[in-house]
Amino acid sequence: MGEFVLFLGISLLLGTIISYYISRLNFPTITGLILLGVIFNFLPFTNNLFKNYSFLFAFIVEITPTILLFRTGVEFGFIRYPNKKILIASIIQPIITFSIVFLLVEIIFNLHIFEALTISTIWMVTGSDIAIIIIKQLKVNPETKIQLGIMTVFDDLIAEICFFLFFPLLKFYSIHQGDTLLILKSSSLEVLFSIICGIVLGFLIKQFLESSPIKHNKLIIYSSLILIILGISEVLYLHAIIVALISGIVVGSTRKVNCAKDILKNLSEIDNVSYALFVIFAVASVEISGMWFYLFESVLILLIRFLAKSISTFFVEKLKLVSGIKALDIIVSLLPQSVLSIYFAYKIKDLLITSNASIFAITVISVIIFEVFGYVTIMLTRMNRQRTLNGH
Repeated sequence: MGEFVLFLGISLLLGTIISYYISRLNFPTITGLILLGVIFNFLPFTNNLFKNYSFLFAFIVEITPTILLFRTGVEFGFIRYPNKKILIASIIQPIITFSIVFLLVEIIFNLHIFEALTISTIWMVTGSDIAIIIIKQLKVNPETKIQLGIMTVFDDLIAEICFFLFFPLLKFYSIHQGDTLLILKSSSLEVLFSIICGIVLGFLIKQFLESSPIKHNKLIIYSSLILIILGISEVLYLHAIIVALISGIVVGSTRKVNCAKDILKNLSEIDNVSYALFVIFAVASVEISGMWFYLFESVLILLIRFLAKSISTFFVEKLKLVSGIKALDIIVSLLPQSVLSIYFAYKIKDLLITSNASIFAITVISVIIFEVFGYVTIMLTRMNRQRTLNGH
C-alpha cells in the first residue's frame, strides 16, 4: 500500500508543478499531466503498480467522470435558454458529426454496428474546458461567445446521451449474443432505471441541501453525496455517469441559487484532484511501444473528427441558423477532443467484439496528439485570421 500512496502523492505534486510551468507557455494544464503520464510510462515499476492496485485505479477512473457529470448537470441550470435557431444548430451539428464519424469508422475499421455506434460517440465528443478557453479568446462580440458556449455544452450533452444509449447495446450484445429482442429490452431497462435513479437521488439530495442546517464541512458533505451516487449506481449495475448527470440537473433546479453555486465551488477542488490522477494514469497505462504502433490510427481518427465537424459546421452556416458566426469560429470552438473520450473507451475496452486495434490506446493517443499539437494549431489559425482581418 505504501508504494501506491507514494505514487499518488508524487503524481499530484509533480502534476501540479509541471502543469503550472506548461500553462505559463499558454498550453492547457492537461498537457503537463499528459507529459507526466508519458514520463511514468518509462519507469519500470509502473506496470506492476497498475496490476497490484487495479481496483484503486479503477475507482479513480470511475469517480472522475461521476464528479464531472454531476457538476455538468448542476451547471446546466445556469445556462440561458437559447433561441430556437441556436437550439436547432446545437442539435444538428453533433448529429451530422456523429453520422459521418459512424459511417467512416464502420467502413475503415470493419466494426460490428454496436461497436461502431459506441466508438463513434467516443470520438465525436468535444472537450468543453479547452473549447471555453478558446471561445473566450475569440475576437467576437459577447453574444456570439454565449452562442458558441451553448453549442459546445449541447454538443457534449448529446454525445453523452448517445453513449448512454449505445453502451448498453454493446454490453448486452456481449451477454445475449444473437437475441436482438433481449438486447434491446435489457438496454432500454438499464437506461430507464438509470434515469429514474438519477431523478430520485437528485430530488433527495436537493431536499437535503435546501433544508440542511449544516453550514460548515461542505466539502465532506458534497464528497459523500458523490460517493453515494457512484456506490448506488454500481450496486444496481446502472450508469453512474447518467445517474450523476440527471441528479445534477435536478439539484441544479433548486430555488436556492447560492446552494448550487456552493456545490460547484466545493466540488471543483475534488474534481481537479481526480481529473489530474485520471489523465496521468490513463496516459501511463498505454505502453510507449503501443503509442507508436497505434499512431497512424490515432491521426486518422483526428482527421475523421476534423472532417465530420467541418462538414457539420458548414451546414450550420449555410442554413443560417446562427447569425453573425462564421463556420471557422464554430469549428475552432468544437474541435477540441474531450478527455471524457478516454473514460468512454475505458468502459468499452473489455466489450469489443471485433479483434482489431485497441480502441482505448487509440483514444488516449489521439487525445495526446490533439492536446500537444491541436491546441497550438487552433490558436495559430485564430491569430493568423486576426492578423488578416487587421491588415484589411
